[in-house]
Amino acid sequence: MMVGCKKEKGADNSNDTPTPTTNTAKIAYKVDNTYEQMVADTCFKYNITYWTSPTDSFFVENVTLPWTSPEITVTKPFKAHVMGIVHYNENSLPAGQFYFGQKAIILEDGEEGMVSGGMESFSSATDFKNTIPNRPDLLKFSLQCTLLED
Repeated sequence: MMVGCKKEKGADNSNDTPTPTTNTAKIAYKVDNTYEQMVADTCFKYNITYWTSPTDSFFVENVTLPWTSPEITVTKPFKAHVMGIVHYNENSLPAGQFYFGQKAIILEDGEEGMVSGGMESFSSATDFKNTIPNRPDLLKFSLQCTLLED
C-alpha cells in the first residue's frame, strides 16, 4: 500500500528547502611550552610560520611561549599548517636541570584538533649544548592536517 499527499499551491514550503551547510571552520594555531605537568624554560624564542589560506602565510618572530595566533575562518577542505624554529642565547640557558620542547596545536572551532610535540629533560646547559649538534631536529617543529568538509 502506498500513501502520498499533494501540497496545495501557495502553501509555505520553507521546510522543503534544505539549509545549505557551510564548510567553514574557525581555526587558530597554538604553540605551548607545557606538557604533562612540565614547563619548558623561558629562555627560548620562537620564529613561527602559519598558513591562513592555501597560498598565504604569516610569520611571527621572537615570540615566547605560550603563543596563539588570531582566529581565522577557512573554507574546508583546508590544509592547516604551523611550523617553527627555536633559537636561544647560550649565555641565558639555565645552569641546572631544565625542560625543553614545545607542543604545536591546531584548534578547530575552539577545540584541540591536532597536537604534536613533547618535552625533554636536560641536566644542564652543557648537556643541552652537547645534544643539539646530534639532534638539530629539536630546534624545529611542524604540524599539519587537512580539515575535511562536514
